Amino acid sequence: MKFTLSIPTWKGLQNRTGATVSHVRLEREIRDLQEEIDLQMQMVGEIMYAAHRGSPSDSGEVQRILEFVDGLYEEMEAHMEEISSAALRAAR
Repeated sequence: MKFTLSIPTWKGLQNRTGATVSHVRLEREIRDLQEEIDLQMQMVGEIMYAAHRGSPSDSGEVQRILEFVDGLYEEMEAHMEEISSAALRAAR
């Protein structure tokens, strides 16, 4: 049995494959960002607990970590928005 694909069909397959790869890449990046956020927030929790136990803490360090986490959340939201936009385009 022989299959033939026309050029438009082949290009459509390439576009869908590229979109799938991009989607998977974005999902992986979102997971990686969430893991990093979790690690950073764990560090904040450890600093706060140490302060509770009487160890002096550097509030500047907590602020630096939280600002870094803000940036991670912004990046993650941008990726999620990109996935949503791609899904809307694909539905059309």
